[in-house]
Amino acid sequence: MTSSPASALDPSRCPACGAPNSCAATRGEDPATCWCMVVMPDAAAPVKPAGADNQACLCPRCLTGAAD
Repeated sequence: MTSSPASALDPSRCPACGAPNSCAATRGEDPATCWCMVVMPDAAAPVKPAGADNQACLCPRCLTGAAD
């Protein structure tokens, strides 16, 4: 995958695969209610593209795959 600048990331899409990431914050909801809050954030490190931190969340499939 070719990495793109963080400014080009769509915050509602997974930066690893491009699927919708179902992020509560991008829907205007309280981030504390997001599905990802039950998964350890460090699990994302191996699959999250450089420059995506604090820009876009991984989708459930990519993040749970990283946690396996």
